[in-house]
Amino acid sequence: HGILLEIISYDTLSKASNVNKAWEAFLKSTNKELQEEVSTTSSIHDEFKRYRSLATKLYA
Repeated sequence: HGILLEIISYDTLSKASNVNKAWEAFLKSTNKELQEEVSTTSSIHDEFKRYRSLATKLYA
């Protein structure tokens, strides 16, 4: 069962990575401004996660 699960998850991951590559190519082909906006959004998301975990430590 373990091997089967590994194969499935690997297949899923490779599909996801293909989607990411396609998405990146799409962003590059549309415009750089949009691409920068997306990377800003992901860094804001990272910051938010960091603040949330900090807040959890402070107020928990």
